[in-house]
Amino acid sequence: MEELERAGCTFPPEVDGFKSLLPVRSSFRENEKGKVDLSLKLSTKMLCATWADGKPVILKLTDQHEVEVLRCLHGSQYTKKTRIIPLVDVVDGRLIVLPELSPLSQFFSFDASTSDDAVGVLAVQFMEGVAYLQHSSVAHLDLKPGNIVVHRNRKSKELDLYIIDFDIAVFADVEPTISRSDGTPGWCAPEVSMGKSYNPLLADRWSCGRVLALFTERMKQSPLRETMHVWSQLLMNPDPSLRPSISDLRDLCPCPQVMKPNSSIRLIPGGAPRPGRGKPKSRSVKGLNAKEPRAQRLRNLPGHRRQMGNLN
Repeated sequence: MEELERAGCTFPPEVDGFKSLLPVRSSFRENEKGKVDLSLKLSTKMLCATWADGKPVILKLTDQHEVEVLRCLHGSQYTKKTRIIPLVDVVDGRLIVLPELSPLSQFFSFDASTSDDAVGVLAVQFMEGVAYLQHSSVAHLDLKPGNIVVHRNRKSKELDLYIIDFDIAVFADVEPTISRSDGTPGWCAPEVSMGKSYNPLLADRWSCGRVLALFTERMKQSPLRETMHVWSQLLMNPDPSLRPSISDLRDLCPCPQVMKPNSSIRLIPGGAPRPGRGKPKSRSVKGLNAKEPRAQRLRNLPGHRRQMGNLN
């Protein structure tokens, strides 16, 4: 805690209980149930504070795994392009300092008049973040609205979306298949709760489609909404091997208005592989043939006609 105070971080009066948790090296305490490891019990403990520059921050007591994931994802990349929550500082190896931003649900609640274009921008930024994770061979495993935050610049009104909470994320180059049932019911892929081995990157694609469907619910009927609806349905294919990559979606079904020729959805951002590891190879998806015309490729995807018929 002294290290935080030397950095110029100030705390509200109710911080006394949080201070007692640090330093985390002394993690064993007695309670009515005997000895418990607070470093595990309080792995998601968070607190609001003010950083040295006067900006509000979140202090999160986590584990070294999430610290490693965030550091690998950031590398030398600019966080706005990666759409991964910026890492302000790391204290004692397990206390991370993050900027305090508005949860996506709160943003929608307080700004009910958000235009379709703004929703579309946020949806595309979210997919940019997922594309970066996929290219970096990192599976988040809990993609949902609660793990998305938004910042609106007061002067320019520019919106920036970031993905947060990487405590259960996995490096898919190390664990190409897993069997654990993590994630939030309703937002994780069907295969996650089946108790069998599954590809974590393909499971994230399903969750991406589910979140994208939420964005479309906030939009009025339009070509943009229809396209994003198709995207969400393609990503939520029950067969994991038929879920296209984020970069394939634009070629399969171009997105009007929001998508620009130089969008990073088309050219996946450069990855940040783990130290000592090369960048993962690109993954193909069954049913896609790059030599076919775009319209033909879209028609050839299993279930596409059914999905198109379900548009509201």
